[in-house]
Amino acid sequence: MNNSSSEKSHTPLDCISDICRKYISRFDAIVFSSAFVLTFLVHMYTFTHKFLNHDDIGGLYSGVDLLSSGRWFLHFATGINGNFSSSWLGALFGAFYLAVAAVLILRMLRIRRFVPTVLTAACLVAFPTVTSTYAYMFCADQYLLALALSAAAAYMISREKVPLIILGGVVMSFSMGIYQAYFPLAASLLVIYMLIDAINSRFASFKDFIVTGLKYCTGLAIGMILYFVILKICLKINNVELVDYQGINSMGMVSLGDLIERIKAAYISFPEFYFSSPVFHSFFKYIVIASFAFDIMALALIIKQRRLYKSGAAIAETVILLVLLPLACDLVYVMAGMFTVHLVMLFPRVLPLILPAVLASNIDFSISGAKGAGTIALTCALLLSQFACAYEFLLIDNRAYFDMDLTYENTYAFMTKLTAKIELQEGFTEDTPVALIGKADMGSVIPQSSMTGVFTGNSAANMYTRPQFLSYFLASSYVYADDDTVEQITQSEEFKSMPCYPNEGSIKTIDGVIVVKFSD
Repeated sequence: MNNSSSEKSHTPLDCISDICRKYISRFDAIVFSSAFVLTFLVHMYTFTHKFLNHDDIGGLYSGVDLLSSGRWFLHFATGINGNFSSSWLGALFGAFYLAVAAVLILRMLRIRRFVPTVLTAACLVAFPTVTSTYAYMFCADQYLLALALSAAAAYMISREKVPLIILGGVVMSFSMGIYQAYFPLAASLLVIYMLIDAINSRFASFKDFIVTGLKYCTGLAIGMILYFVILKICLKINNVELVDYQGINSMGMVSLGDLIERIKAAYISFPEFYFSSPVFHSFFKYIVIASFAFDIMALALIIKQRRLYKSGAAIAETVILLVLLPLACDLVYVMAGMFTVHLVMLFPRVLPLILPAVLASNIDFSISGAKGAGTIALTCALLLSQFACAYEFLLIDNRAYFDMDLTYENTYAFMTKLTAKIELQEGFTEDTPVALIGKADMGSVIPQSSMTGVFTGNSAANMYTRPQFLSYFLASSYVYADDDTVEQITQSEEFKSMPCYPNEGSIKTIDGVIVVKFSD
């Protein structure tokens, strides 16, 4: 009886439970749950509202297919949440992917103490890049999936086993197939991973350091090459050409001189972001200065505690990696070249800001006496600077959501009045052509935001998806006059003599078209 019960086969749920216990530690569960809950605490404002974003309105009820932008896996990733822009579902999936990424990143950073773990998770999920990503809610969860895949690729490559390096390259290609800008995340994670190894004297020699770096570069190269191979195949099969947006059609084609200029741009832009970016409050630069100063002190303490100053190789490795870190974080400048690099592309820049937690986890606390008190004081300073960064991100994220909420209310009110006046025009029918000419000024006093995707002021009233906004949100689907008709109207004396909206006479019927003149 006992033998038969002991030989009883496991159910599928038992098998899943065994696998989870084998590969997912209790600490992983703490990181995942912390990151998941913190994502909702930080971003709940946008999860429970529908804010205005030009591209998001265009993708409310359509799957994203951007093969012409080189994103061959994005269309398939979009189908996971049903091909419509749901704030709640996008939030749920996005929070899950962020939490998975946090687990993988914390594993690579080898942070095992509770307070540094929670602060690091808070910084990862609250970094303003995440807010800008959620502004494009129709593809936010897909992009955050790409982030998680990039972290997974870096983690696999860091294992240094050939099968995992190859698999990591494959995963990296799929991340790039959703959004190419997360390639630098994997590169910068591997640089920090090597930095932690260097300060822990894990390299047997400088040659071992170089060989390890080459292994990591090989994994990243496999991902890049495979991405381009699959892209070429997809373009050929679907008879599609790459667009010139953000230099996508010239990816991989760069001269040596241009490459040098791009590398210079990466290094120049790196400090500008932390010390003079309009994204942050003016006092944030002082937090960054304090944070970096504590980093230097902590690194010096670790070098002293572990006697790394006696090893020229260890010092050289540390210096090389610190020099490479800004380039790895800003590798998107090398990829994009002269084209605009915006906030959604810059998630790796959070990594230098979480170095306080990384270094705090590598300090030896076994020292007693006055030196021990100094070590504890430095660790507290590191964690306080980490907390200050997380709190700043929380503030600017919710300031952005608050502005977007007011912008929606402003735009809705402005468009409601506008559509009422249009439909009160004499002779109006649902087939009457309408022409909205010029740039609308709705008199908004909401400050302009520096966050990519966050519309404030008049930007929402003039977005290219304005017709869809009127249709989806105000049930006003008009027949819009074509470009040739609009050109003829703007050249007429009758139009030129019209005042600008909302003044009396700014809406008039000209040659059977209801014309709204927003500006000259």
